[in-house]
Amino acid sequence: MIFGVGFLCMSVGFAMPFVVTTVFDLRSRRILHYVDAAWGWYKRRCSYAFTEVADVGIKEYGGDGVTYMPVIVTADGRIIQFSLDNGSTDSRCANAIEAISAATGLHKLDLPRQRWWQLW
Repeated sequence: MIFGVGFLCMSVGFAMPFVVTTVFDLRSRRILHYVDAAWGWYKRRCSYAFTEVADVGIKEYGGDGVTYMPVIVTADGRIIQFSLDNGSTDSRCANAIEAISAATGLHKLDLPRQRWWQLW
């Protein structure tokens, strides 16, 4: 019975929508980061000046060495994911980071090297 209730709560939690939106505002030189979950029951809005951001880059997602996620690294060392992608190839994320870095002037983290099996 207790396991059933726990399982039901976990199932409902996983079924709720979760949206992450990140806007790079070039005019105000700020990053606007919005998180909306559970049909608006949980909302978080953060704003970061470009001067508060140390780097933009990608980090490994899932520990498999094949999928990556775009992130923002703040000056105080916090890592913030700016999408809710379930991981994608490093070349797709790398292209996005290159474009963001070029448009905003933000420092780009060193991108991971491709492994030999990813070259085909």
